[in-house]
Amino acid sequence: MSRRLLIVALLAIAAPAHADDPPWSKGVSAEHKDAAKRLLEAGNELFLANKYKEALVKYEAAVAEWDHPAIRFNMVRAQIALDKIVDASDNLEKALAFGAKPLEEVVYQEALNYQKLLAHQIASLELTCNQHGVTVKLDGDTVLSCPGTTVLRRAPGKHVVIGVAAGKATYARDLTLIGGERETIGVSLSAPELRAGPRWARWKPWVVVAGGAATAVVGLGFRVVAQSKADEIDLITARQCPTGCSKGDFAALGLAAIEARMTTQSRIAVTGLAIGMGTILVGGALVILNRRLYERATVTADANGASIGIAGRF
Repeated sequence: MSRRLLIVALLAIAAPAHADDPPWSKGVSAEHKDAAKRLLEAGNELFLANKYKEALVKYEAAVAEWDHPAIRFNMVRAQIALDKIVDASDNLEKALAFGAKPLEEVVYQEALNYQKLLAHQIASLELTCNQHGVTVKLDGDTVLSCPGTTVLRRAPGKHVVIGVAAGKATYARDLTLIGGERETIGVSLSAPELRAGPRWARWKPWVVVAGGAATAVVGLGFRVVAQSKADEIDLITARQCPTGCSKGDFAALGLAAIEARMTTQSRIAVTGLAIGMGTILVGGALVILNRRLYERATVTADANGASIGIAGRF
């Protein structure tokens, strides 16, 4: 932006007051006009130094003193430099509200060029909702209380629309807006709970439980048999070897073979019981998981996106 154009904008507000002041000057005292001119000039110096944020602060203060279209247009320049295209478009419409009269010709032509440029850079979003009690948010900001319709202008890119209401499931939608185009969305919330059926056929988890129980029973049977073998060995040794059996006596009485069978049966018993009890526990867990589940969707959102979670109860 050249110093010449900024000076032109300053001159545009420097015309002497007349008895019949134009609409943008009515009710504005000389003191407010002088203050606005000083702030505008200070903002222009900052703008030329590429200090756009600081310049915008001065321009906003100047508009508060005197809402002149030429000052508004300088705000537009700073906002475009700061990539605040929606704010720039809003202020540009105010700057052009009275046409070319309050602006120098070169400034007015520049404003029209900006108007064409911004029209292709800003997207429009129409949100409609017919349900009472629903609040619609865009990127975390409340934009509509339903029922109703609103049309918003936003920068192109990704956005998140959220609809919330007591007793209803949250509505959430990600969308990508395109500059110069209009997107229309109808927000509608559904019932809060979705009833989910069982995960598997009801008999399947119970078959697992029954299989585990059968395995445990077999293991218990082997444990009983092994114990009976141990009792048999104790009885024979008590009768035949009151003072204790030697290794040779043990073999001669057939106790070694009985002891070998007892050891094998004990191992089978331990394994069967362990597998059976473990299978029963797994089957029980599957039975619980297979019960009908009531689900509720919960949504949290911000300007970066939305996340959806499911809370349930059996």
